[in-house]
Amino acid sequence: MRKLLLFTFIFISCSFIYGQEKLYKGRVLDAKYHTPVAYTAVYIQNTRYGTVANNIGEFSFTAPDSLNNVQLVIARTEYKLQYLDVDNQLNDEFFLIALIPDDFEQKLKAIQDSISGITGGFNSFIIKATNFVKDDWIPLGNSVSNKFDFGRIQTFPTFNPIEGLRLRAGFASNSRLNPNLFIKGYGAYGFGDQKFKYRGELTYSFDKKAYHDQEYPKNNVNLIYENDIYSPGEMHPRSPNN
Repeated sequence: MRKLLLFTFIFISCSFIYGQEKLYKGRVLDAKYHTPVAYTAVYIQNTRYGTVANNIGEFSFTAPDSLNNVQLVIARTEYKLQYLDVDNQLNDEFFLIALIPDDFEQKLKAIQDSISGITGGFNSFIIKATNFVKDDWIPLGNSVSNKFDFGRIQTFPTFNPIEGLRLRAGFASNSRLNPNLFIKGYGAYGFGDQKFKYRGELTYSFDKKAYHDQEYPKNNVNLIYENDIYSPGEMHPRSPNN
């Protein structure tokens, strides 16, 4: 009987020791802009343990603490693959991981600069103007720390049969101001009807956002006040691309 009890005690103790798990948790950020990198794969090298970060770059998963020489792999498209050695003796460690953007954009810029040098200043102006319109929203201030953006550039000048030439300018806050609460608005003037239009919007998101309020998942409450007109078939400002 004593041998049976002793064997049972040893078995339970071993199961407890080898059954303990370590929690791996942290957040993935963009090394350049310090903004969250959503849906990043984080896993332990050569194992089945890992997870995918949520929409604000946070991740959490468990793995047996008996693993040795743990190395985290952090993978995301448009960023360089990163490896992180982990001291498995530390508990409740929070990993703040800064992913370095892939150098594709730098290579593209180098090509553009070389083309500009060959074809002259006019081509350089065209490239800069194209990028300006493509970005659509322009940071108000330092792009690393700005809390508001100016835009949308693509809808700054438009034309329709009612207003004729229409000029519009607006702004929008980002998650650096508040990751749950966003404000944005615009003012517009039609030279055909000679009337001023405007729109203001306050958005509360139940999920923290990485940068702007239209990111998925969308669990938002909106308060909107506007005075504007829309032509049949025109994209309404409540559309995701607004």
